[in-house]
Amino acid sequence: FNKYKKYGIYDWNKHIKPMTNGDENKEIKILKFSHSEVFQNTIPYKQLLEILKAANQAHNNFVSPVKIKSQIFADIYRIAKGIE
Repeated sequence: FNKYKKYGIYDWNKHIKPMTNGDENKEIKILKFSHSEVFQNTIPYKQLLEILKAANQAHNNFVSPVKIKSQIFADIYRIAKGIE
């Protein structure tokens, strides 16, 4: 955990310890993102579902990576960057 904690927002006691039963040596998987950027605006979940629905994409709860159409990506990016 200490090796990778600089990459995310997880807290040992709140997020990782319960998942590993306190075992500091238990292996867990992480996702490391690169070439990312901070958005100016957050997009509420309800609005995100509306974007999916308008593009005829199935409802999703986003617990894992999801393949989306390029138009959906463009819509999300435009809103999040404040380009309207």
